[in-house]
Amino acid sequence: MKKLKDYSKGIHVIAMCCFLLPFFQLGCQKEKPVEVAENDVSAVIIDSSDLKIVDSSAIVKDKNIKQVVVKDAVEPEKKSEFISQQLSEKYTFLQPILVSDKDQFSGMAVVIDALSYISFFATFLSFLFLFFAFLLKFIEPKATRTIVLMDIIAFICLNISAPIDFFWERMWGCWTAIIVVIVLMIVDLYILKLIWKNESVTNS
Repeated sequence: MKKLKDYSKGIHVIAMCCFLLPFFQLGCQKEKPVEVAENDVSAVIIDSSDLKIVDSSAIVKDKNIKQVVVKDAVEPEKKSEFISQQLSEKYTFLQPILVSDKDQFSGMAVVIDALSYISFFATFLSFLFLFFAFLLKFIEPKATRTIVLMDIIAFICLNISAPIDFFWERMWGCWTAIIVVIVLMIVDLYILKLIWKNESVTNS
């Protein structure tokens, strides 16, 4: 049992050290290559007789017309950045309890918006639970159930973790951390099983 607990502590250290590895690669959207037709960039022969002198006043008029069109163009409506704002705009009866017309946010609105960023904070929470579980193995070795629970929560947080970016992908460091945490959970669950077995024998 003692050796098994030492192995668990060693795996725990490896799991936390995995957070030093590269986890995410940002900007992974593959851009489609621009296809250019072969005939588009061909040798163009310009006859000098076809060249005409362009009146500069016509160019000025054309610029003025373009400027008027740009000024008169209707600007697109800005989309709400937060989920609470979107809900308040869609369901007006929620405005008194979420976001009012004066952009005043309630406490519940902040809670709802924070949930949308849970994947970003999940990496921090995963490391935090692993760290506290590691401390418990020294401070309170008998708290195996709590340690296993923290391992499971750390595993869940690690799986839902993501950076704040539209295009990203997990790197080998993140997958390594997930695998090591899985091994850690298996070892700690086995230790918990042995403890339950010993308790049942002593009680009987």
